[in-house]
Amino acid sequence: MTVKLNRAQRLSSIGDFPAFYDAMLDHLPPDLIKSFTARQLAQVVDSLWRCAQASKAIHERDIVTEGIVWDADRQRHVELPPY
Repeated sequence: MTVKLNRAQRLSSIGDFPAFYDAMLDHLPPDLIKSFTARQLAQVVDSLWRCAQASKAIHERDIVTEGIVWDADRQRHVELPPY
């Protein structure tokens, strides 16, 4: 399976960034990974990456719209200064 995983990483658009690639791959169940070809696996990883980026963009837009962020360390909301 290592050959398939290496080939999938080479085919993936984020394959040159191993930490990002591995983070996306970690979200896939092992049985699903086994059932995919290398090309299919690369496509799924790339789709997960696009989804993560879109979600992050929505989150960032909402932060700007709302004007506050959650400070997890202090367990409170922090108001952002106006531009």
